[in-house]
Amino acid sequence: MLADLVPAAVQGLVRDVLLAGPAQEGAVAALCEDAGVVVAGDLRAAAGQARSDTILVLPGNLRLAPGWETALREHLAAAPANDAVLFGRVDGLAARLRARPFGVLIGRERLLAASGDARLQALRRALGPRAKRLRP
Repeated sequence: MLADLVPAAVQGLVRDVLLAGPAQEGAVAALCEDAGVVVAGDLRAAAGQARSDTILVLPGNLRLAPGWETALREHLAAAPANDAVLFGRVDGLAARLRARPFGVLIGRERLLAASGDARLQALRRALGPRAKRLRP
């Protein structure tokens, strides 16, 4: 997943990467430290530490399709304050039969104000049909 973020970091779309979850140990902790990833306790804590007003929330198992950063850049240029859902790459027939993996682009204040449940599925439901779907 970190490798998928490199092109966007080079272009300035990704300013920082925060891992929302329990403190990491061993190889994962070393990788986070080497890559400059900040570990936060949960999604709200990560949002509070983010340096940007717009946050891209991605699950750790999401694989981004080539060109995702172009779709994100175009969306931000056209409507920077609008929420969006970013769909991941789907490889193979079995993966296509399951729910398609996704991430959510959301304003920090909106994420921090999310009532009760700030998990990714709940955020997507909260965005509802008005969120633009970004597909590279």
